[in-house]
Amino acid sequence: MVRDLSEVDPFRVHRCRHHFAIEWLAKRGHLKELSYVLGHGSISVTERYGKLSDQHVRAEATRIWAA
Repeated sequence: MVRDLSEVDPFRVHRCRHHFAIEWLAKRGHLKELSYVLGHGSISVTERYGKLSDQHVRAEATRIWAA
């Protein structure tokens, strides 16, 4: 049902987890807590999600320089 409603092709459950993790970090969630939420046995697995997009980096630079 989720696959049909999403209209994402190809749909993979891992994409949902990945999107959730990226959004968590973009909203300044902590890596340690994210690791727990995702059920990872090691934080090194969660660190793979630590790559932010150029858009997030620009937004952070703008926030810092505006202060």
